[in-house]
Amino acid sequence: MPTLLRTFEKKVFRFSSTMKIRMKEQLVSIRCNQMLMILIVHLLLVQVASGFPIGNSDSSNQDVHGSGSRRLQSREMRSSSEYDHDPGDFEILGFKFFPSKYFSNRNVRNGKKPHSSYFHNPFTLANEKTAEFVKHTTVVAHIINGISLQTGLLNGNISIDNVVGDLLGFGNVELPAVINFKPDGIIESAKKMKSIRDSIDVNVMAVMTQILDWDRWTVDAGTIETTDFTKLPGVPEYFEEVKNLNANFNVTFLKKVVDSSSGMSNAFTTIVSSVKKTTLDTNDIDETKTAIGSLKNRFITFIKSLKLLNNQVESFKKVQTLTKTSDAFKPLRTVTQLMDNRPKLNPIFDSSQVLKLKTSMQNALDSFKDLKTSADDTSLVTELMKSRTQLNVKKYTIGFPNGVSELKKLVDDVRDPWIGKILNLETSQLHVLSDGLQPLIDINDKLSKLDEKLKPVASNKLYESLLNFRDILKDLEGMPADSINSIDVLNKYGGL
Repeated sequence: MPTLLRTFEKKVFRFSSTMKIRMKEQLVSIRCNQMLMILIVHLLLVQVASGFPIGNSDSSNQDVHGSGSRRLQSREMRSSSEYDHDPGDFEILGFKFFPSKYFSNRNVRNGKKPHSSYFHNPFTLANEKTAEFVKHTTVVAHIINGISLQTGLLNGNISIDNVVGDLLGFGNVELPAVINFKPDGIIESAKKMKSIRDSIDVNVMAVMTQILDWDRWTVDAGTIETTDFTKLPGVPEYFEEVKNLNANFNVTFLKKVVDSSSGMSNAFTTIVSSVKKTTLDTNDIDETKTAIGSLKNRFITFIKSLKLLNNQVESFKKVQTLTKTSDAFKPLRTVTQLMDNRPKLNPIFDSSQVLKLKTSMQNALDSFKDLKTSADDTSLVTELMKSRTQLNVKKYTIGFPNGVSELKKLVDDVRDPWIGKILNLETSQLHVLSDGLQPLIDINDKLSKLDEKLKPVASNKLYESLLNFRDILKDLEGMPADSINSIDVLNKYGGL
């Protein structure tokens, strides 16, 4: 644990000392025009939301959208009386949109039945290729959220500290608190607790275990201290309903169910035995007929008995005292348990063990003054571990719910050939988009290394250890200053 905490401290400090300076330098070095980014977002949203294909006014795009272009050209050349282009088509900065490919308004206006190849529901197409649609939607969402996040960092609307905390899964733990975290207090406190534990021998541990048992039994005895066992609430009503139930519950129905079940089993045995025989004589046939008849009659009786028994069970459910006041005899159960445990209270130690126990408790109380200083650090680390192992609501990076690991995908998304196809960019031109988001990508590269270093810190074993340590601190804090004097009671009563 000390090694992991030290690593955590060094990595966070190193990151904090350089991140803000580098972030400012990289944000200034954005090479992609901000207006172009906004247009890209607009085009991507239109593409995903509508399902419309996108073309280019330049003829070089014919290879990319060959089939769509040829179909459009054939439509335009069919008749000189038709429009030169469909008014439903439109163009933005060289990017052509062809909704008429899916729904030809011109054909409808001319009273012609649209061809099946021109009439498609984009949502139907999306359902047919769900995986591809989800993939493309995710790519677009990552790019749009990446642009939005970087823009917020650039104009100062979003703090770098908040983004780092979101991506690393810090939850409600503030980044400055993590940066200023020092593990020294936790490490020293853990060493002191270990030394106290190691100083206690086996015999003293047995004494401590018995004292804890005594404490539990004392608490149980306190619950019945003022109980009048001759007037337990609910007991008279309990026995009255038991009496009524015994008088009204017809046990013969249950006996009929058992007898019918047994009779059916015997009939089945006879029938199966006859079936297994290779040859059947007259007696075998008669026995089989009798068994079949008996099986039928007993089955009918069995069903009737079950129905009658079910009615009896329903009436049993209405007995409120029996079903809802089962704790009426709890005081009696407590008494019997205390009587059973009384022989176990024999002393198993001498005065020297009492002295050792008193010394150990004094050491624990003396150490609490030092342990208390690490309480805040312990709470910070446990809260941080809890946040990193649970799904937290993102405040500033909602487009990347999995934090650093999901922001990593942005690198591949901006280089996805599908994006280039939509924006009519050659593969060699995809760097325009990636260059624009490079500052955000560089930041995530550094965070990825820190995220890897933080993974061992959030292990379940370490988390459980810190929770137990925190509970010990709370218990020690609640102990009165004169708690150690209670041990003298053992000597006063001869170990009891």
